[in-house]
Amino acid sequence: MQNYDIPELKNERCFKPIASEDKVGHDGGAKMDVGPKKLNGIPDKISWPTEGAHLPLENIPVLPTVKLPDEALRAFEQAQELSSGMTPAIESIQTGYKQLQDSMAATSEVFKVAWANLPDYASVFRNVYPALQRFADYAKEITRGIDFDAIAGAFSPLALKAKKVELLGRANWPMYLVDDAEVCDGLDMLPPQATDEELKELVAGVACANLGSEWLEETRSGWEDHDELSSGERGVLARALNRHEKGDYEGCVALLMNLFEGLVEKYFPAEMSKLEGERAELFDLHAKKLGVGLSHKKNGEPRELTNVKDKVLVMVVLSENGWYTFQHAAEYIVGVTFTNAMDVDLAARNPLRNKICHGQQTEYGTQEHSLKAILVTDIVIRYGAAILEGQTDTENESEYEDEHQVQ
Repeated sequence: MQNYDIPELKNERCFKPIASEDKVGHDGGAKMDVGPKKLNGIPDKISWPTEGAHLPLENIPVLPTVKLPDEALRAFEQAQELSSGMTPAIESIQTGYKQLQDSMAATSEVFKVAWANLPDYASVFRNVYPALQRFADYAKEITRGIDFDAIAGAFSPLALKAKKVELLGRANWPMYLVDDAEVCDGLDMLPPQATDEELKELVAGVACANLGSEWLEETRSGWEDHDELSSGERGVLARALNRHEKGDYEGCVALLMNLFEGLVEKYFPAEMSKLEGERAELFDLHAKKLGVGLSHKKNGEPRELTNVKDKVLVMVVLSENGWYTFQHAAEYIVGVTFTNAMDVDLAARNPLRNKICHGQQTEYGTQEHSLKAILVTDIVIRYGAAILEGQTDTENESEYEDEHQVQ
């Protein structure tokens, strides 16, 4: 028989266990405690016999022996190999992460040192590009010998040009090809927060004050150099400029608007009456924006581009040089010069070719109307001539290649 102590109780009724004596019978065998010692009526030990009833061996069930297939055994072996390889892999990841942390800490110290030795202009990058602060500073340290002022000066005209194009679009002024220093300076001084209506007044002031006799003479000289213009076309253009110079703005507008659509037709290449591929996609991009019909019919066949607005957009597609500028100029030509709606507010400041020629717009005798008529005519002539020149170059290259292939 074996005795087990009762755990000590944690209340006021607790007691200390008292060691009991082993009871041995006369035959030397263990015997049951007849009367365990009690303290306040609670026994200090619990006793029970250590031997139970014997279970015959024949009553013990025998588990059947199962032999696993070789595939299962190999799978177990592979699983053991994979599991044994996971521990070093995890340790490798942990080591790599620790090294990454150490590397980041070291890099941070390098940046701190570089930051402490930077020139004063690093503060500019902190204020303007806080998210790129450290990268900009580090780049400055590496490229200390580069003349950044020269680079900024080289890109400055491009930024000013983009700003000027956007401003002219808002003001409905087609001065996209004007390269007059005073005009550019005047546009650069305009407040960017001005409303569109305010810009129309401000840009008109800049244009009327600076597009004088000198600019007019340069325009006249430029038109005379275009050999593709017929003598009749040159005569109309010359008389229009003379009218403007004498203050006959109405006469200048009337002459140029009557000639304008003919100039677009003149520079439109007949082989481009139907477009496919990338050119069709580019055409449709502008057509959707300006409300012009798409390049293809609903059945998928290419549409014949006969409308004058179509032909202006084809000029956009074909203009490789100055494409960004001409796409904005085309928006003015299609949306203003060739508009089909009689918009009183639009007509008050712009020559509307269709409405003038059809007798619906009768008030266009201002300096602003005349300047815009000259400007938009100059755009068509210059870009149209560039397209024709590009076509001539392409034809010459094709002829040259054909000749060499024959040889």
